[in-house]
Amino acid sequence: MFPAAEAKPLPYEKLIPVLSVLSHEKHGGSLYAPFYLKAKKHGIDLSTGEYHLAGPNGEVEKLKVIEISSITDAKKTEVDRHFEKKGYILRMLVPYDKAKYKDWRLKHSLGDGALDLAFKTPNLLE
Repeated sequence: MFPAAEAKPLPYEKLIPVLSVLSHEKHGGSLYAPFYLKAKKHGIDLSTGEYHLAGPNGEVEKLKVIEISSITDAKKTEVDRHFEKKGYILRMLVPYDKAKYKDWRLKHSLGDGALDLAFKTPNLLE
C-alpha cells in the first residue's frame, strides 16, 4: 500500500507537547493543528507523500493535506502567508486527540530527510 521508501515514522506521543500549544481548527467536531511542509531535497514532489497516521493494529488514517497556493486569498490565514513566503508549499492538518492516537505513528512515503515540517507556536508571528 505504501512504498518501501517510506520515512521513519514519528510517534504521535512526540507530537503531543507541540499539539497542546498550537492553535487548533475544528473540523467535523474534531480538533486539528496545521503543520506546514516543504521539500528538503530538490526534485521531490511533496504532493505524492501519502501523509497518514498509522495505528498499532494496522489502522490507517489519511491526513488532509492541501497546497497553500490553492487556498483563496480570502481564506488564507496570516500563518499560511508566513509559511508560504518561507517556501512551504503544503498545509497538513494533524488531529489533536491523545487518547485516540495513543501508540500511533505519523508517516509519509517520501523517505527519510525528504521534507521540513514546521508549525506556528503562539508567539511566532508577534
